[in-house]
Amino acid sequence: MKKKLITVVLAAVMVLGAALTFTACGKAKIGKGESYGLVHNAGYVGAVTVVADSKGKVSYVRIDEFMLPTNWANGNDYAEDGDGNNLPIMGNFTTKFAATTYAKYIQIGAKYFEATGTASVPVYKEIGVSGGIADLMLYLKPSGATAATTLDTEPMKWYAEAAYKGDCIILKSVANGAANSVKIKDAANGDVSLAYDAKAVGSSGGINKAFSSYGSAAYDWVANTSALESFIYEHGTGFVFDDMVRYDGETQTGKGAAGERGTKGTWKIGDATTTVTATDMPDYFMIAKKACEKAQAAAK
Repeated sequence: MKKKLITVVLAAVMVLGAALTFTACGKAKIGKGESYGLVHNAGYVGAVTVVADSKGKVSYVRIDEFMLPTNWANGNDYAEDGDGNNLPIMGNFTTKFAATTYAKYIQIGAKYFEATGTASVPVYKEIGVSGGIADLMLYLKPSGATAATTLDTEPMKWYAEAAYKGDCIILKSVANGAANSVKIKDAANGDVSLAYDAKAVGSSGGINKAFSSYGSAAYDWVANTSALESFIYEHGTGFVFDDMVRYDGETQTGKGAAGERGTKGTWKIGDATTTVTATDMPDYFMIAKKACEKAQAAAK
């Protein structure tokens, strides 16, 4: 995937946390911003990192998209690892719902969850010392949630940061000890951590579409986000939704000159055409715009 960056800031770009400010070779200050929100019909968590100067000139942009827990904790995906070996965790998917088996216990960051309920998809309830989240998926994805309503909310930030750090884990077992604390088995005893940069997607070892071959010939997720990254690098994020037009192959489906033509399914943003075909491109762009605003503020 083609990435745009300035070498001197590469080491700092993937550092998580608050927006950063730094100066490149005595030139104008640049800052880093990160933003998060639900994308693709609220089915995934989008995360965008932007490095820009105080005027919004972008020198780095990266788009990631993380699977939600009911994707990667689904046992139907979890037959073997990338080398064809049966995974020991397979026998520990002890909660069965309908025809689908889910992990009984999972961990996200410092929180631990147990699958409960009788529906086709389990309710993951937090257990342990804090035990504050009654329904993990509802916490991440409230009813009617969109990219706009979840932009930079605490649940999005918490989940994305755990995903970046490889702290989304399928647990082999959980033991409740004194004061309802939680002690888990380590990786050598069967726990599986979903790597941020793993090539696989889902519970076979990966959580991030950016390192996958997710999609098809008709829809290549990596190519789409790479195209949007390139657009943002070249043109910035100083656009609004009314600047965006998606072509239907004959006439456009957005604002602009009647009868204007473009490649079917692609987006035009302002005066610039793109090769982006993702229907939820505005969601990604909204998150990127917020990340750029943070980077600009950090650069001042």
